[in-house]
Amino acid sequence: MKNVSDNLEHASVRQYCKAVRTPAIAANFASLAEQAVKENHTHIRYLEALLALECEERDRHAIANRIRDSQLPRMKTLEEFDFAQAPQIPAAKIPRTGRRRIHRTE
Repeated sequence: MKNVSDNLEHASVRQYCKAVRTPAIAANFASLAEQAVKENHTHIRYLEALLALECEERDRHAIANRIRDSQLPRMKTLEEFDFAQAPQIPAAKIPRTGRRRIHRTE
């Protein structure tokens, strides 16, 4: 019987999280609750952990959106570089340049 009521409570919390658009809380509230019980945390500490997780996820999502929206070119490797487009750069010199060590003299 306890398992059924737990499942109903979990479904209810997930539904509320969906309504207020807090997917990180919905995905992690149960595991964080178990951890809070094991570590004897207060309700406030549990709530703080949930909200911090949601904020971190939103920040990560916002950064990913900004990077995607900026339309920056993707990273290119040296193997993809078209030396025909830059004839002033000798192709034979490039691999040595990448391995060159810089010695500082002070």
